Amino acid sequence: MRRLALTVLILAAGCSQEAARAPSALEVLGVVDGKPIDSGFLFIDGRYIEAPYTVSRRGRRVLINDIPVYEWPEWPLIDRHVREDPGPPPKEYENLKSFAEIIDSKDCVQSHWFRKMRYLYEHFPMEQAEEKMLEYYRQCPFVASATLVPVERPVKIVTREGKEENINLGPPPSGTIAHWDFGVDDVVRQLEFWRDSFPSYLEDNWVLFSFFAHIERKPGECVHHSWDRVSDLKLMVDVLRSDRSEEEKIQLLRRIDILPSPNAGPKSRKKHEILVRRFRPSIQLNQRIEAFLAKPGVKPPRTLRDLPEENPWDRMNRLAEERRKKEQDGSEEKATP
Repeated sequence: MRRLALTVLILAAGCSQEAARAPSALEVLGVVDGKPIDSGFLFIDGRYIEAPYTVSRRGRRVLINDIPVYEWPEWPLIDRHVREDPGPPPKEYENLKSFAEIIDSKDCVQSHWFRKMRYLYEHFPMEQAEEKMLEYYRQCPFVASATLVPVERPVKIVTREGKEENINLGPPPSGTIAHWDFGVDDVVRQLEFWRDSFPSYLEDNWVLFSFFAHIERKPGECVHHSWDRVSDLKLMVDVLRSDRSEEEKIQLLRRIDILPSPNAGPKSRKKHEILVRRFRPSIQLNQRIEAFLAKPGVKPPRTLRDLPEENPWDRMNRLAEERRKKEQDGSEEKATP
């Protein structure tokens, strides 16, 4: 009898835990499968993915051939409503030198400043919330003055160290995943956007590069690039398969212009490094490139001799820098008595 009672208690506990468990993203958002696509060329995290391609949705992820390419950043969905006034700026703000320290932090949405903003715009009319938020800025211990810029309407902050900052008066932008509330319909809408976008590139026979597991992504960010010069794939593969050094390959890929220039910043360079380090030869890729080049009207692939020394991004950057320097030199000449 005691054993039976114990069994009943265990089963009851299990049922209560099951009832309390939040449904998973897969249970709520479901599964949507696409149709196979035989066109286009896909590289995920530097690896060529063999065709045909099927773009699907599983819960909060979008996948191509069962490999993730996009993920909604949170589940269960977070309730960020602030129901009680957080009060005046906390004492620890005395150690801050600027609002940038709050805004640039990973815990920005949990900060006192952000929760205060959320509370005011959820509980007061817009004009009254703005007045109270401006007063909050003036109360911050590291702020010397806070004034509202009339037209653009940011708050111009001058810190006690004399540094100037323009800060959003509020409310938080409604389109930013980390800053506002999203319901199930919003999540599905975003997932379906990407589930529809990826097939469009492949059906147009473009080259699609997706970066997911091997690159740092912001919450909800989809890191991908599309490329319509399929005939240059042969040159790209030749460079990647060569015995050149990693840096030589990166610089040649820069000139082929298949991805944003590695000179554009650390993230752009990281994409080139991923492609160089993770690429693997593929018989299917070679066969599909040759079949594409054999089609009537397709331009022959470029060779290394055809490549410009600068890609468009580098050229634009160089011309902008030259223009800036010329304007600066002209201003200095006018200022000279």
